[in-house]
Amino acid sequence: MELMQKVSHSRSFRLRGTVGAFLLLPACVAVLFSSPTVRAGSLLDWACHTCGWFLLAVYATFRMWATIYVGGRKDRILQTEGVYSATRNPLYLGSACLALAAVLFFESALLLLLTGVLVAFYFRTVIRSEEDVLRHRFGAAFDDYTRATPRFIPSFSRYRRTTEVTVNFDALRREAHRLWGAAALPIVAELVALLRNNEHWPHWFQLV
Repeated sequence: MELMQKVSHSRSFRLRGTVGAFLLLPACVAVLFSSPTVRAGSLLDWACHTCGWFLLAVYATFRMWATIYVGGRKDRILQTEGVYSATRNPLYLGSACLALAAVLFFESALLLLLTGVLVAFYFRTVIRSEEDVLRHRFGAAFDDYTRATPRFIPSFSRYRRTTEVTVNFDALRREAHRLWGAAALPIVAELVALLRNNEHWPHWFQLV
C-alpha cells in the first residue's frame, strides 16, 4: 500500500473528486433546467447518441482491460504489458471516455467545455503526481517505460501481448459495479431529455 499512500498525500489527488463535483454538478443542474439545443430525432441527435454509446463501450473496455492487469496490485508492480504497453494510463483514458459519453448523451457544449477543463486538471496534476511516485519507486525502469509508451492516447503499434496474467477478482468485481453504474448514464440522459422537451418543465437557462 506504500505507493497509494504516497499518491494520496498529493493535494491534487485528494481534491480530484471535489474538483470534478465543483465543475460538473452545477453544470448538470443548469443543463437540466435549460432549453434543449438539439432537436429530438434530428441527425445531430442521432449522431450524438451513437458516438455516446461508442465511447461508453470504449470506457468499459479500457477500464476492465486495465483492471485485469493491475487491479489490486498497482502499488506493487510496474505493469508494462497488455493495454499498459499501448498507454500508461488506460484507467484514466476510460474515465475520460465516460465523461465525453455523458457530454454527448446530454448534448451540452457547456459540459464539453467543463469536461475539457477537468481532463486537463487530471492530466497536468493528478496523473503527474502519480508518475512522480512511480518514478521514485521504480527509477530507471519507469523512465524507460515513459520513453516507450504514450501517457494517454494509445499507440497500438507498441502493443505487447502477455501469455499469462494474474487476475484479482475482488478488484474486477469492484470495477464491474462501476460499469453497472455507468450503464445508467444513457437511461438518465433519456429521462432528462424527456423533461427538457416537456413544455411544462421549467426552462431557466438558455445554454449552448
